[in-house]
Amino acid sequence: MDFSWTKAAERIRSSALYQRLFSQAYPDQNIDSTTISKALAAFQSILFSQDSKYDRVLRGEDYFNSEEYLGYTLMNLQNKGDCLQCHPTDKNALGTTGDFANNGLDLALKASDYPDIGQGAGDGKDHSGWFKVPSLRNLGFTAPYMHDGRFNSLEEVIDFYSEGLQLSYNADSKLQYAHKGGVRLDSIEKRAIIAFLKTLNDSSFIQNEAFSNPFLKENNF
Repeated sequence: MDFSWTKAAERIRSSALYQRLFSQAYPDQNIDSTTISKALAAFQSILFSQDSKYDRVLRGEDYFNSEEYLGYTLMNLQNKGDCLQCHPTDKNALGTTGDFANNGLDLALKASDYPDIGQGAGDGKDHSGWFKVPSLRNLGFTAPYMHDGRFNSLEEVIDFYSEGLQLSYNADSKLQYAHKGGVRLDSIEKRAIIAFLKTLNDSSFIQNEAFSNPFLKENNF
């Protein structure tokens, strides 16, 4: 919420719903940074997405069809999709290194050319225009894409990596095809990668009522 703990606690205490829920979960305790942190940790500790088709394939319970397998292969080939540098998917359940990277979104000759400085130079290096590599899990439910939401669909994302890369002065060295504008995928390869990416969607997790908006069912508490 971009608040101080004091202001965040005041906002939460002003909700009759949260007052009731906190009194049930933490009786005789104040709503403060301690109990709020406990509540957040308790909730986040049960958020396990583990029943996508990708998960079932890893467990030996399902199989990729031919198009999905082609997409999986392309993602992990350095001379094709070349996605594995930032989004490892070989038994990586999240599909991210967790690192920061400049993925060639914007052309910049110097730091001030970036519309968003991103990570900036906080670590003593020029990481302007660098952003944290996101997970690929459930990405079918998380449009729009990129840090600024500039792409509305997976098709637009794949088109960008295929022929829209910008070679900025401090682009990540792992962008091996930035000098060519992208990895240059054909239409069959693009569809195959998207087919594979959709196997990372876990509908049962997304539709689990236990994780839904409590304000929409306030009368049930």
